[in-house]
Amino acid sequence: MAACVTNLAQLTLDSTEVLVALMPSAADFTIAREQHWYRIGVYNVDKLVRPRWPPVFVAFLFSSNFGSETNCITHYARVTEIQRATRSELFPAEQQPNTREKQYYKLLLSPLETLPNLVLGIRWERYPVFISTTSAKLIKAKTVDDLFDASPLEDLLEAQLALAGIPVKRQKILNINGREYSLDFAIFCDKVKINVETDGDSWHQAGTIEADNRRNNDLASTGWAVLRFNTKQIFESMDSYCIPTIRDAVQYWGGLKA
Repeated sequence: MAACVTNLAQLTLDSTEVLVALMPSAADFTIAREQHWYRIGVYNVDKLVRPRWPPVFVAFLFSSNFGSETNCITHYARVTEIQRATRSELFPAEQQPNTREKQYYKLLLSPLETLPNLVLGIRWERYPVFISTTSAKLIKAKTVDDLFDASPLEDLLEAQLALAGIPVKRQKILNINGREYSLDFAIFCDKVKINVETDGDSWHQAGTIEADNRRNNDLASTGWAVLRFNTKQIFESMDSYCIPTIRDAVQYWGGLKA
């Protein structure tokens, strides 16, 4: 039923899958607007989007190449079909022999529509290339941070932090020593920055400890403190442990940065 709906506004209270995707250039926007398709590398889907694939709708986050439209979402379309294609099939006149066989998903689109609500981002903030969200979140969003739909743990903690008056930045992207990290929550204090992580039950599985140690060391070397809370703590000790711990850390590190 959802796939037959053409207008996102009809799905305000729905959880239909929406993929927010970077619109990298004016040429790509022209293709989406006039030829009604958008491309995503197969590798990017396998690495960044699954298992929330395929989307019913795609909305576009405009990059810094768009001047006054930097970091905002204004347009969306319904995905009518998804085809597999090489770059040479998408751009037959292009002379780039090293990339001509690169594999893409070609998303065929309905005519682009304008969102009833402008979704704003922070100028110059680096956001994920793809954000998996729902129609309900997109239609109600005021900022890009309102779109993140990574886990119930994160949504619950974000709501409680808001009630506690502690502003956060969700899914903050960092590049440290050539390694990219996406932080669940970033809190900016006067003396340091705090990364708050919500760890599901599988966090300490074998094979993750070395990567976690490297991540924590990279963050510490660039002025980040790390707080971690597991599923049990968030669901059972939010008011008695999680929020007080975060509040104490903020106070210890000089309070919220003005």
